[in-house]
Amino acid sequence: MTMLRLKTPLCEILGIEVPVINAGMAEAASVDLTVAVSNAGGLGVLGATMDSPEELREKIRAVRSLTDKPFGVDLLLPANVEMSVQPLSFFADQIPDEHKSYVLELTPAGEIVEKMVSDAVDILSTLPNAFPS
Repeated sequence: MTMLRLKTPLCEILGIEVPVINAGMAEAASVDLTVAVSNAGGLGVLGATMDSPEELREKIRAVRSLTDKPFGVDLLLPANVEMSVQPLSFFADQIPDEHKSYVLELTPAGEIVEKMVSDAVDILSTLPNAFPS
């Protein structure tokens, strides 16, 4: 019996074998889960909502030491940050250059991400004015 493989354009873009992506569910999306999903052919996503920058670096190093497959990192913008106080570009500037370059090296995914980020900045920059007090 021949086993069928589901391969989609998303698989091609992300460099994965099957269209399975785990959600970056804070601490539930651990190093172990991220590695298991990536090694199984999907896109493992590391949850990093509560990590300090150094803790995140260590987790990323751990994932890289256990797989050579693609993986992602789920970062959340804290809900208590007002856009009028800190523009989105402030947070983008906090992302280490090596993380930005890694994403942008995933061509064509890097081009897609770059466009998404650009569009998100455009959209989010209008939000403080969209709902006047």
